[in-house]
Amino acid sequence: MNPILLLLLLLVFLIFPVLQMWRQNKRFKEIRAFQAALEPGMRVQLTSGLHATVRSVEASSVELEIAPGVLTTWDRSAVLKPADSVPEA
Repeated sequence: MNPILLLLLLLVFLIFPVLQMWRQNKRFKEIRAFQAALEPGMRVQLTSGLHATVRSVEASSVELEIAPGVLTTWDRSAVLKPADSVPEA
């Protein structure tokens, strides 16, 4: 078999998937670190796309204010990232 072809096959079937998994694991670690650092008053975006303000943080859940006076309880893993670009209502 041609060595160049073998190298290309190796690249496609081994190296690209490993790089993709590495990037995905890095992103998951960033999300988990953000979820661990949640504090009341933070504006966050949930995995569903909903933006809310953190009102209280429990061990495995967070209480979020999604509208003035409307509090909901969510699993901590539903929080995806900060939502700084959305002004507080």
